[in-house]
Amino acid sequence: RTAMKRSQQYEDHELHHHRPRTSHRHAGRHHEEPVPNISGTWRLDKARSDPIAPYLRAMGLCQIAIDGHHQKEASTETYYTFEQSATALTTSKASWSGASRRELHFGETRAEHGQIAKKATVAVRGDAVVTTTELGGKRTLYDTKTLVDDGAAIKMVLQLVTPEDTITVVRWLAQCSGVGGGGGHDGLGVPPGDGSVGGPSEHGGPGSSCTGGGAGGSLSGDDDD
Repeated sequence: RTAMKRSQQYEDHELHHHRPRTSHRHAGRHHEEPVPNISGTWRLDKARSDPIAPYLRAMGLCQIAIDGHHQKEASTETYYTFEQSATALTTSKASWSGASRRELHFGETRAEHGQIAKKATVAVRGDAVVTTTELGGKRTLYDTKTLVDDGAAIKMVLQLVTPEDTITVVRWLAQCSGVGGGGGHDGLGVPPGDGSVGGPSEHGGPGSSCTGGGAGGSLSGDDDD
């Protein structure tokens, strides 16, 4: 009888002290955490970024194609424009290979058809915006974008998981000044009609400008997948 009484007292103590306190703490944390917003126009910082060759090789490109990509990327600027709202993320990309546009809605899976059939989703996880793309053949690409340098740059981690290996490539995007917002935790950036705004900065960072160049200077496109 004494043991049963002690057990009941313990259960009452746990119920009173732990359940409400945990609930309030989680609720408060949920409201306090800002949601990252990567809206704006950004230029690939080639000097700071990893070579994309390991990713391309894992995707099945031959060495001649990889060398050609490297040469053209080195001589042509690459631009990204992100338009992020509460419900969707639109990614526009312009590079030497052309221009494209991709719109994903948070919490939804989008089937994409082309040379490679894909299923893609986007979500906010902590301080990052993460796009997950299933490429078929048990290959999955995780594209994690995080604002760094007080919002002046984006660290873009491309992680390709295959049955044989996991390839990680880090790319850096420098904020384009004078073309709308550059990302942050509140307002949305306004993407420009083209990329013609001053000259390119070699290392990005605050005040980094962007210039139109390859792909006609138009800003539309996909990630590096």
